[in-house]
Amino acid sequence: MKCRSLLATSLLYAAAASAATVCNGDASLCTKKFSDVSVVGAHNSYTASNTNLAANQDYGVTQQLTDGVRMLQNQVHLQNGALRLCHTSCLLYDGGLLTDYLKKVKTWMDANPNEVVTILLVNIDNQPASSFATAYTTAGLDKIAYAPPQATMANDGWPT
Repeated sequence: MKCRSLLATSLLYAAAASAATVCNGDASLCTKKFSDVSVVGAHNSYTASNTNLAANQDYGVTQQLTDGVRMLQNQVHLQNGALRLCHTSCLLYDGGLLTDYLKKVKTWMDANPNEVVTILLVNIDNQPASSFATAYTTAGLDKIAYAPPQATMANDGWPT
């Protein structure tokens, strides 16, 4: 029993050490700039349903990330004073609060700290950026999100 426990602990440490040397599953990506890497994306990532015809996805965001999706595109609407993920209209498909979705992403990111995920939010209702900042802060993503130093950046200005 001790040997099995020691082996499991050793494998856990080996896996942790190995994971620290890769970025998005590939060590060669660790030295590439963000602008030099292509990733798989999910359109309307929040629309996971097998019963709503407006859904674009079969699996929720956590499974999408686990499966290798690294760009999450979402449509955000202001509905009843809250930022919600809705497909064209909240009457057609209401994917819930933006903060709840971002919390799921944060939970996954906490478990996968060497992964880089791009979140593209379509601001359909032209809400101020500060309202999105509030959602990021509430979800805890503000601590790990990259904020570019300026609005426009040259391709070689992006970090690794």
